[in-house]
Amino acid sequence: MVTQQIEVTIRNAAVEEMDTVIHIFNVGFEKDPFFRWLVPNPEQRGAIRDNFFRLHTKIAYNKGTVLIAEVPDLGAVGVYITYPNGSFVDENYAEMDVVTHECRERYGLAVEAFDRHYPPVENFEYLLYMAILPNAHNYGIGSALLAHRFRDLDARGIPSYCEAVSRRVAGGLCGRSGFQPIGDPIILDDNVSMYPMWRPAPSKQPFPQINCLKSDDEHIAVGSVVTFANHEWRVLEVQATKVLLLSEKILACRPFHDRFEDISWADCELREYLNNDFYGSLDAESQSKIVETRVPGYKNSWFGTNAGDDTIDKIFLLSAEDVVTYFGDSKQLWNKNPNSKFYISDHFNAVRKAVDLSGTPRWWWLRTPGNVPSLAAGVSDDGRIVMSGDFVNRSPDFGKGVRPVLWFAV
Repeated sequence: MVTQQIEVTIRNAAVEEMDTVIHIFNVGFEKDPFFRWLVPNPEQRGAIRDNFFRLHTKIAYNKGTVLIAEVPDLGAVGVYITYPNGSFVDENYAEMDVVTHECRERYGLAVEAFDRHYPPVENFEYLLYMAILPNAHNYGIGSALLAHRFRDLDARGIPSYCEAVSRRVAGGLCGRSGFQPIGDPIILDDNVSMYPMWRPAPSKQPFPQINCLKSDDEHIAVGSVVTFANHEWRVLEVQATKVLLLSEKILACRPFHDRFEDISWADCELREYLNNDFYGSLDAESQSKIVETRVPGYKNSWFGTNAGDDTIDKIFLLSAEDVVTYFGDSKQLWNKNPNSKFYISDHFNAVRKAVDLSGTPRWWWLRTPGNVPSLAAGVSDDGRIVMSGDFVNRSPDFGKGVRPVLWFAV
């Protein structure tokens, strides 16, 4: 979980920075279980690992991408190498036989196992390795590296493949970045398994504009994504004269309120922002399609925290009740989570996750209060519903996001 937001610069690594790239890989993979399996002798492991990454990085410089992440005062702290499928040819396998020398038999077994799971697809990018220095963990640098690369791949409609080093990485960083499990795990021995992951290419078809549609139009079926007021919106509900829209992405990072105090949705600064500044930023035609509606003030069903009065809003936030209604209900909202006093965490986590406009996963606010009135509930960057909430005045630097909701007239 990201504990702090810091400034990160992502750029292509120069060939002259090869030694820096290799150093980060060596430090980042020093305790990696794959290399412990590949090179049982610890006295040989460092040199083989160094040459292993040097060969892969050389190929990435020639045929793929080598990215480097920098932060102020720390310099280069993260690297990422990738190349198109089919880039690793027979000549490279021969070179790797030399690199792995005494361990070449194990390397051959690994290659056979990986090849059996390799995607039978002509055009995709293979995410080979990413490493972050230990002093730069938990700052979102891995997510930033992936988001930077995926902006280019998504624009070209190119899918991605990787092998996650653990279930935690598969469900964490990879899952948050749009990867999904594909096929069975790659089992090298009882202690070393890899998890094939696939990130589909986004649709190249533009989402339909909705400025003047009828309620039975096929474009506004529940679950579809439409474009309105220059933003993408997910259709949550369709009624005879209106449809409920939730912004597909997080459109802003803002606090729920401008100071630390007991507050409800009815009186918070975020409500004022949405119904004044955000609404006012829309053109007159878009404003004319938004239906003013009564928004219920549901109390926190776990802690009984009062939510304040009902409101009349043009733009609002979902409640915890809305989230389970539209994203899937495991009954934890009513029966509580037997494994946590604070979170709803279930098999709907994945569909509740959201990213900002840069593709970075973010927490997003709900209008439900937390376990005390100075906290507000939200959906975490990994999709859990945080019923205990977070500080209402949490700084935007922590990436607390806003997904506006509105009723659109048809």
